[in-house]
Amino acid sequence: YTVIENHQDRRYVMRIAKKTLWKLLLDICMLSLLVLMYQKRVISMRFHEVGGLVLFALFLLHNALNWKWVKAVSARVFQRSLSLRSRVCWLIDALLFLAMAATVIT
Repeated sequence: YTVIENHQDRRYVMRIAKKTLWKLLLDICMLSLLVLMYQKRVISMRFHEVGGLVLFALFLLHNALNWKWVKAVSARVFQRSLSLRSRVCWLIDALLFLAMAATVIT
């Protein structure tokens, strides 16, 4: 572990940690909503429909919070310098976006 002595560095780390926590909470909310939506007969069809729209909005928010990463990786996705893991994550994100958009449209 590295000891952070500079107050500015400490604030930066705390800001990043807070942002990461918000992203994690957002992901947990999206997962919970997705699980609830699979129970459409238990809750109601109306909840299933509205929940789908809310899930899409949360998905857009998730992508907006990670936009710097999406933009940076998208610019380098076809370059050899980008790691395989980043390419696979980018491809999964792109396919999930298309699937979510198609689901909302239909």
